[in-house]
Amino acid sequence: MAKVTRTKLARGTKLTPDHTHGLLTDASVQMNAATVAVEQLEASESIFRVNWYFPYLGTDFPFGFHTNAALDARQKFCIPFTLPPSQEYFDAQSSGGKLTRDQPQLVLDEVSFSFDQRGEGAAIVGHRNDNGTVSTNAGKLDFEEIRAYDMDISLVEKDQLYFDSGQIDYRASKVVFNAPISSLSFAGNDLRFNPFTVTEINASISPYKTYAFIISAPMLDVDSTASPAKVRAHALVSAHISLKIRSKLLQRDIYAASAPIQNLPSKDTNLAVRSPTGVGQAVVITAPAAGSNIVADSTADGVARNMEHVTSEFRHKLSGGVDEFCETSARQMLKDDAGYEVIAIPLLNNRTMGGVVSAFALANEPWGTGTSAIWDRSVVPLSYPMVIHHVVLAWNWQRFLTTATPAPTPSVGGQVPGVLSGTGNNFVVSVGLGVGEGIQSDGFGYQQVASHTLTEPWVSATGLPAATWDSRLIDRITCNGGSGNGASRVSAGVNDPQNWEWELHQMDIINAAAPYLGSGYYTNGRPFFAGKSWAPTQGRNNVSTGALSAVAGREQFLEARIKITYGGGAFPANGEVISGYQGHWIYVIGKKYLTR
Repeated sequence: MAKVTRTKLARGTKLTPDHTHGLLTDASVQMNAATVAVEQLEASESIFRVNWYFPYLGTDFPFGFHTNAALDARQKFCIPFTLPPSQEYFDAQSSGGKLTRDQPQLVLDEVSFSFDQRGEGAAIVGHRNDNGTVSTNAGKLDFEEIRAYDMDISLVEKDQLYFDSGQIDYRASKVVFNAPISSLSFAGNDLRFNPFTVTEINASISPYKTYAFIISAPMLDVDSTASPAKVRAHALVSAHISLKIRSKLLQRDIYAASAPIQNLPSKDTNLAVRSPTGVGQAVVITAPAAGSNIVADSTADGVARNMEHVTSEFRHKLSGGVDEFCETSARQMLKDDAGYEVIAIPLLNNRTMGGVVSAFALANEPWGTGTSAIWDRSVVPLSYPMVIHHVVLAWNWQRFLTTATPAPTPSVGGQVPGVLSGTGNNFVVSVGLGVGEGIQSDGFGYQQVASHTLTEPWVSATGLPAATWDSRLIDRITCNGGSGNGASRVSAGVNDPQNWEWELHQMDIINAAAPYLGSGYYTNGRPFFAGKSWAPTQGRNNVSTGALSAVAGREQFLEARIKITYGGGAFPANGEVISGYQGHWIYVIGKKYLTR
């Protein structure tokens, strides 16, 4: 869409209709057709955040000064993510992981990191020492060793394994952002920089790369070699990470028979634009006849009168988007009224030992006792409508300190399921995302949105996962050098490049068959609409041919679930890592609408 611009006139210029009414006509054409695009807007970008919460980050493993020389001392904690483009721009197969001209650019604008200090300029003593003993001062304020919070935060980038299958060590290749943080920032009696926030970063984010946020906190642990000696282990309690990212505004998802949006409200034309022309309320510009006098507002072609037709619309604001009940604007003018959105949902992130080991999975997990599986779920309220384009699972192999018996020694973290038991082919992970109703309601129900199943993460012949585990693999990443900090794939305590820490997997949005076949790294269903309704917008499109959503129009929340089994029987009595340190994440990626 060509940008409407005003031609500035020098004093004494002879006026023609093009100087006045021509510009007004150009503006009215776009307003009447509801095609006022992002190029016409002063605020052409939307903001979204990627947020992570952790109950604690301690010396259970990543930050410990471990006694086993085979392990990297004082390793880093990291968490990966990727931000693929919305489905209309997604072209992984032909792009080869390269940006195209039309893809909206993502820009990192701000990084925020915070944790709980109980309102004091002090450190919080951790619950466990590096040798596995429980701290007698756990949870207490420590004003003497605030230097425990000397740390470094960074954001790194790496090429995805999906596009570069020849990777060996899965390490990041580029630092996007880095900030050393002195503990003095958190030590003030009255002024403390917690949250610690860095703004105006302006770093480009690629939609076909993997990123990882890294925390390095070497002083958290006990350290007799420090000067003066550090005698207590500390923790980052209730840690919160937030990345503020901006992106170009996007066009709202519109229904078409050849490319349907699942579960989209069917009122009118499926959230299609109600243009001023379409509802009989067009902005009319009357051009003067040739040779007529220049007048202000005494006639229909007056300059001031026609200017008022346009300026009146701007005073009342150009409308677009939907309201919280999925109702479109009654008279829309904006074309690009949607923005990129990410919701990060945690799973298995608050466990007894920081993670889950096989020997005590069933006994320690809240929904595991007396069953053959462990479970977890997270519920996210739907405060505004959105369309889900991608769902990505971040699977965690980060090792952790285990004091249970039988289990690896404290200086070893654990092994991938199968290394000790020889039955890794029985290890099955089922993960899903759904929309649900039932909060303060007379009814309840769920509708599946996306799912994925992973089986056999270790094959004895290679040490690598089976094809049934990697069937939708996007990437692997380690943030601690070639040895990694991931569960061992060789034997206890052995550094190996295959000990990667995290994996990214694409989850399949349902009904990935024509005409519901969407775009993704692998087979993927068409985008899925989710948002609460009132009576006129409760009717929804099908989620497959001839099938309605089980909660059509009544969705109140998103729910992520995970189920882990070991062949339907008891888990092996060993220290194999079932869930890594502080658990896994599901990224719900899509569009949010301008919401009134």
